[in-house]
Amino acid sequence: DTCLWLPEMARRLPRHVSLRDLHNFILDPTPEKVVQSGRFLSSELPVRVGHTRSIIERLPRSFNDSYGIRRFLIALADAQKSLAEIRSPTSLDEAIAHSQEMNMLVKSLDIDARNMCNSVRDDEKRVKSYPEAAHTLGQATFECLISSRALTSHYAHAASTHLPATAGPMGDEVKKQTVVRMHAIPQLVQIAILDSRAFSVEKFGVAPQVTLRLGTYPGEVVSLNPAETQTLESIEMDGMDAVCVDSMVHYICMEILKNSFRSMIQRFGELEIGSEEYHVDVHVSSSDSEVGITIEDFGGGMSETSRRSARRFFHSTAPPITPNYTYSRQFGAAFDGLGFGVPMSRLYAELMGGSLSLVVRPGQGTAAFIVIAKNT
Repeated sequence: DTCLWLPEMARRLPRHVSLRDLHNFILDPTPEKVVQSGRFLSSELPVRVGHTRSIIERLPRSFNDSYGIRRFLIALADAQKSLAEIRSPTSLDEAIAHSQEMNMLVKSLDIDARNMCNSVRDDEKRVKSYPEAAHTLGQATFECLISSRALTSHYAHAASTHLPATAGPMGDEVKKQTVVRMHAIPQLVQIAILDSRAFSVEKFGVAPQVTLRLGTYPGEVVSLNPAETQTLESIEMDGMDAVCVDSMVHYICMEILKNSFRSMIQRFGELEIGSEEYHVDVHVSSSDSEVGITIEDFGGGMSETSRRSARRFFHSTAPPITPNYTYSRQFGAAFDGLGFGVPMSRLYAELMGGSLSLVVRPGQGTAAFIVIAKNT
């Protein structure tokens, strides 16, 4: 029964969600499906939050004994209690109010998590003394939040389709939320490239050239440079679309590109990096079931130790965003310099049925391979 999309999904992927199920759900969010989903979330979300809380509580006491982590554990306990106390919906009207309340609770918990992460990162001695505990803290927290955000935001979006046109600001806000859709991956990659170059210019004063190639069409090359914004609208891209969350694809590509740009600038210098000789290669290809994105730089590569550490939360090779400088926009990354780029990207890729892997060529550069399933 398609009305049971959420319970079926949770049994298959207890830590994550099925984007295909979410996509099918929002295509036809009947009142029965919305109410059924609300009932399921009333029991499921407190369990997910409680599981995360128990993982963190089992970490070494000397690691957990910090103001930021203690505050977050209290926030988890409060969220678990609040989620459990929300009355399960029995009608569409109740489900609409229920979805907005659950969505706001998860958003509040998201803010608590970000505050905790900033607090932990500021305590460098603690992170260096307990690297495994710090990684477990980050992974458990964001595995829970990513899946919970996906569930509650789509539930709220589905419920909002039944709101009257005069619903007001609350209805408008819910309807604007990011949901799973079919996207042309090359276009999302292009946007990430342009945003990454804009970020690099603001932060370093310069950005490497980027070459974007589409593997489905040998010889078709699109080169992007700061002087012109090219589009892919005139290029055939059949077979390169996937059911995904556009903001997650953007985040993954941008985090990898920012690392590549920084390593290239550090190796070749700001005066040389603008020439076509020093560039980053981006290649998008596809098969019947997956779309692949390869990002390859010539920044000299990283050590094996750094490559392994890059997968861990709270390990960063980059300095934080300059605190006394206001960037023109967020550029899609809230944790720059906190050691979240690669591990968060890996979680996003896994949510989309894919993976993220890094290959280092010592003395030459680093290649990142991103896989996104077409029908997760």
